[in-house]
Amino acid sequence: MAKIFNPPHPGSILSEELECLGVSAREFARNLGVSASSITRILNESSPITPEMAVRIAAAISGPEPETWVSMQSDYDTWQAEQRIDVSHIRRYTLTETPETLPTR
Repeated sequence: MAKIFNPPHPGSILSEELECLGVSAREFARNLGVSASSITRILNESSPITPEMAVRIAAAISGPEPETWVSMQSDYDTWQAEQRIDVSHIRRYTLTETPETLPTR
């Protein structure tokens, strides 16, 4: 069952952080040692924040730790997948069922 929650892409949060700091995407990318296009894609919400990028971001901005950036990305990705994938036809197994008690085809 999908949650009634639409978590933001962490790129939108990063964008707000950079705006508050008065730091451009190009300057931020240079500081992190990555391409400006990689930061721009994150800020435009078209690329995820990877664990490697999360480590760099957390080193550059006081606040969220790498795990928080990765968790925000995971929340966003999971919610998006829940909206796209129809699981209504998938049978749920319970821990009380064993292979011997399952119906055969």
